[in-house]
Amino acid sequence: MQKDELRKHYAEKRARAHARLRYDDKQKIFSHLREIPSFSKAKTIMCYFARGSEVPTKNLVLELLNSAKRVVLPRTNTDDMLIIPYYIDSIDDVELASFGLLEPKLSCKICKTEDIDVILVPGVAFDQHGHRLGYGLGFYDKFLPGAKCETIGLAYDDTICENCLPCDSHDIPVDNVVSERRVLKIKKK
Repeated sequence: MQKDELRKHYAEKRARAHARLRYDDKQKIFSHLREIPSFSKAKTIMCYFARGSEVPTKNLVLELLNSAKRVVLPRTNTDDMLIIPYYIDSIDDVELASFGLLEPKLSCKICKTEDIDVILVPGVAFDQHGHRLGYGLGFYDKFLPGAKCETIGLAYDDTICENCLPCDSHDIPVDNVVSERRVLKIKKK
């Protein structure tokens, strides 16, 4: 299957998993996430507000805001197809922006990429090697090479492909993939 066909296939699987899984099952993803040492020790975490059938992250963002951690969210620059990370201090710091996503207001402070300790990465699907199938616009493919920190993909187990997903030379695998059933620690070559 080509990337577009895989994207459609896994988007449908993700939607079914999102509808089927109970709240408690989805919370297991975050329990597994908290067990990853780099996440629990991180001072600055870049998260995202989920859309559609993505793993719901709103409660995680609220939890992080109420902790001692700094919270960073991506804002998409659609002119240059780039992600710009911004600090947020409260839920009042976000607004509806590109692609119908909740993103930081432009009045928020920009975060230097090197100040981020962990990046949580959305995806349509992931494989056993940390390769990610995104939405095909390349925002994270452009952003992740500049990040020198741990990356963690959030997924439903049904969207973790046992075979290798197709990847290009510019695709950056994540360091971990977390689902309701497991944590995959990716061994980098």
